Amino acid sequence: MTRFMNAVRSTSLAGALLVSAGCAAGGLGEVLGGVLGGGGGGGGGGGGTGQVTAQVQALDQRSQRIQIRTQDGRTGVVSYDQRTRLIYQQQEHPVTGLEPGDVVNMRVQQDQRGNLYTDYIVVVQNVRDPSGTGGTTGGTYGNQLQRVDGTVLAVDQSRGAFQLRLRNGQVVVVTMPYNPPATERSRFQQLRQDQYISLQGRFVSQDRFELERFL
Repeated sequence: MTRFMNAVRSTSLAGALLVSAGCAAGGLGEVLGGVLGGGGGGGGGGGGTGQVTAQVQALDQRSQRIQIRTQDGRTGVVSYDQRTRLIYQQQEHPVTGLEPGDVVNMRVQQDQRGNLYTDYIVVVQNVRDPSGTGGTTGGTYGNQLQRVDGTVLAVDQSRGAFQLRLRNGQVVVVTMPYNPPATERSRFQQLRQDQYISLQGRFVSQDRFELERFL
């Protein structure tokens, strides 16, 4: 984002996006099929709603499309319109402020033809703020290890997860790693509501944090 209040110069991308829209949207639709409750891309039912976190690859203002890439490398095109809301640092901005490299969390829907549309976008990481300090969670989406501190709200022992309220007020779901070391498993089992803790791990989406270890 070159400051959200300035429009990104991306009209020259229109041709490239239109050429790739057909096959790319289908690929992402398959990924979102389970999330949206439909049968994937290509026109199964539609009407579902889900969340996807991805990096912006390009913005086509003329046709109101955003080309995105998920963490596992899938690409797709998501449409928006004048009603779509974009939130950054807890303030609303025009969608035209997005720029390639921004990491966003989108609320997406899939229509009968398998096309994807978003009506709500939260900027998780601004490309011009690689530290991630400007995001709503204060974290960077990806593989970078980070430290978070907060208060335990609820613990689900059966699912290996707990809710944590960060110092900035954001609530995230912290999940345990697969087959964690005995020391980390023991710390998790001893968690109690209202306990203040420090963790190290990775943000896998705007509101989900995968624990590496307790600090």
